[in-house]
Amino acid sequence: MGKVIMIMGTASGVGKSTVVLALCRLLTKLGYRTAPFKAQNITDKIRILSDSKKMSISSILAAAACNLKPHPDMGPVVMIPSKHDGMNLILNGEEVEFTSFIKMRSYLFDQAFSAYERLLKDYDIVVVEGAGSPVELNLLDHDIVNMNFATHANTPVLLVSEIHRGGVFAAVYGTLALLSEKQRALIKGVIINKFMGDPSLFADGEKIMAKITKMPVLGVLPFMSIEIEDEDSLTEGVLKTKESLYTDKEEDYVALVNSAIDKIATKMEAYIDMATINKIINKGV
Repeated sequence: MGKVIMIMGTASGVGKSTVVLALCRLLTKLGYRTAPFKAQNITDKIRILSDSKKMSISSILAAAACNLKPHPDMGPVVMIPSKHDGMNLILNGEEVEFTSFIKMRSYLFDQAFSAYERLLKDYDIVVVEGAGSPVELNLLDHDIVNMNFATHANTPVLLVSEIHRGGVFAAVYGTLALLSEKQRALIKGVIINKFMGDPSLFADGEKIMAKITKMPVLGVLPFMSIEIEDEDSLTEGVLKTKESLYTDKEEDYVALVNSAIDKIATKMEAYIDMATINKIINKGV
C-alpha cells in the first residue's frame, strides 16, 4: 500500500491546486509513482477523455503533473452546477442521475473512498486535495472532501493559506481553532502562498506563525502567474490555457501544460521544505 499526503486550504483560491501540482511533479521527479486524488469537485470545467469518460480539468492537470494519463479514480465525484436543474453529477467518469447531495452523501463518500483505495494500492504516494475551507461549520456533517475524508483515511495534512490579500495569521490560526482536537492532530505543517517580493523577508512571520500554531512553516511561496486553467474563479493567473484547447488531442494538451507545471514546480522547489514533507509522508500520522 502506498503512502499519502493531503493538501487543504484556509479558503478557496489560496493555491491548493498549485501546491498539489508542484508536489505531484516534485515527488514524481524523485522517483515515486505518484497519483493525485480529489474526492469531490464542484465545477463546470470538465473534459471528455479519449475513452468518453469525463473528468474535471483540475484532476486532469494533476494527472499530467504525475506524468500519468487521467483516470476517473483521481477525481471520482464531479458536481456540475446547472442553471436549469440545480446540479448534474459525474460519478467515476460517467453522468448519473442526481437527486440531492444529502440523500446521496453516504453513497458518494463510499464511491470516492473506494477510488482512493484503488490508487493507494497501485501507487507509492497519493497526493490528496481538499476543497474550499475545511471549517465551513454548516457543511461539516455532509463533507466528503475535507476533514471527514482525512480522518477516515487517517492522512497527514498540510494547510495552505495565502498572504497576498492579507489576514494570513488569522486565517491559519482561525482554521486550526475551529478543528476538533482529533482533526487538528492531522495537520503537520503550514504553507504560506502568494508572497509578493522576496519570501525570506517573511522570516519573522514564520517564527510568529510557528509560535501561534505550534507547527512548522514548510514553505513561503512566491506569488506566481499561473499559466494554466484553474477551476476556481478566484485564481489570479494572467494567462489561461484557452478553452478550445480542451477539444484537442490529449497528448497535445499534456505537452502544453507540462511546460507550465515544470515552471511552477521548479520555482516552488526553491522555497518549500521537501525534506520535511518527505518525512511527514513516510511517517504518516
